[in-house]
Amino acid sequence: MSQINDQELDRLYYVNVGEKGTFKPGKNPIFNSTPEQIDDIFMELKRKGQRKIVLYFHGGLVPAQDGLKTAERIKKYVLRDTDAYPISFVWQTGLKETIEHNLLTIHKSDFFRRLLIRILKVAGERIGMEYSGDLVTAKGGGGLSDAQIQAELDKDSPFEGYYRAEGAKSGSLDGSLAWNAELEKTETAEVKAMLEQDIEADIRLRDAAAREKPPEEAALMNQEDLEESPDNSKGIIPSAKLIKGAVEITLRVIKRYLQKRDHDFYPTVFEEVCRQYYLSDIGNWVWGGMKEKAALMWKPSDLQADYRNWTVGYYFIQKLEEYNKHMDGTLSINLIGHSAGSIVICELLEQLAEQGSTLHFKNVIFMAPAVRCDRFVHSALKNRSFFDAFRCFTMNDGQEKKDRMLKMVYPYSLLYFISGILEEESDAYILGLQRHISGVAPYHGADFDEIINFLKPDGSIIYAVTELPGADGLRSGALTHGGFDDEGETTLDSMMYLIKQ
Repeated sequence: MSQINDQELDRLYYVNVGEKGTFKPGKNPIFNSTPEQIDDIFMELKRKGQRKIVLYFHGGLVPAQDGLKTAERIKKYVLRDTDAYPISFVWQTGLKETIEHNLLTIHKSDFFRRLLIRILKVAGERIGMEYSGDLVTAKGGGGLSDAQIQAELDKDSPFEGYYRAEGAKSGSLDGSLAWNAELEKTETAEVKAMLEQDIEADIRLRDAAAREKPPEEAALMNQEDLEESPDNSKGIIPSAKLIKGAVEITLRVIKRYLQKRDHDFYPTVFEEVCRQYYLSDIGNWVWGGMKEKAALMWKPSDLQADYRNWTVGYYFIQKLEEYNKHMDGTLSINLIGHSAGSIVICELLEQLAEQGSTLHFKNVIFMAPAVRCDRFVHSALKNRSFFDAFRCFTMNDGQEKKDRMLKMVYPYSLLYFISGILEEESDAYILGLQRHISGVAPYHGADFDEIINFLKPDGSIIYAVTELPGADGLRSGALTHGGFDDEGETTLDSMMYLIKQ
């Protein structure tokens, strides 16, 4: 990857957000911003008499270097194709690499893989997973041998050909059953009996659970499931906790299937194993910390004493308010957010409402938004008086599932991963996932209905890949979560068209 150096950067077109949303400088000085730099941006706007502005927020898990490269690309498109002035917020670090490294560590674990086989086998039998092709004689997942399951786990997209037919005869459960206390009691007994037998016979799994885990793996494990060892051995899981945890995982998988909140077979099992034994603390630190920063950057500061403690977004908004008054309230401001950048925009709208701001935005444009549906309703839709128009570009569900975040490990997109693992609950409702705003059961109710009604007008939401030639402002060819703002992407052309109107 080419590096951006200080000579290539023009600080009049980007703002960097430091720790906790402040001006606190990081280790690399080329990324750091100061109040004086923001003052210079607004001096340039005044010099130009600029009335049209684009504020761009990149995804929250990209490295700072990539954030700056995106800022340069947005600057190029906006200045070339419109009469607007682009300002990009570079606001996060390379946490996606941290997540992917952690997933690879987990995936290499003998304990994880052996447990995955047990859950896939038992959950597959209870649910009634069937193979859609003609090459496997055993239809149900429960009919597969360990070797067959292992062969699936070695594929780029494990169990891609499997599905759960409604009323599947190979399953132990009727697909029409509703999950309730009575069914949970029955399933708990059945699943526990099956797993006790399977785990008792799986010496390798029991040995892997009882062994000390490598330090890197142990650091990712949820401490409440581990045994305190007198000799400080790390990652020890006693047999009783192993069986209890395996039963809880399997029941959650079954429940999600019956409630139609699964992410298909393998991703659902993977998510629930991770939620039980791994990543809860790490996921909260990575994703929770990023969402915290998205909120904190707009929080009011007293703008006194050490500027490094001031929040960057709040300072910027004060300057933008001043400039809007200077221009007699005639500014035309566009907000664009990619992925977690949508969360930043929602937090901004909520803060502006709380502060009684007079700012107003022409367009709010989201690309593959990672914001939760309930957050979108309670921050953006409750404050829709702050913007004139809204457009969302995201992938259709089929394309979302083809966007493999990490082959062999987690075969669906980053938005699916966020929904399944990083948020507080499984299958958290994410605005950029088509399934969650489809109105199809079980995704209906107050928040869903409000979003669906809001998006009803033609052109409010665009699902990639759109058919060509397509109308201006309504095209998107993105094939991946990160592809919406790539060089040459038609989504960027659509956004430029909207900005020019």
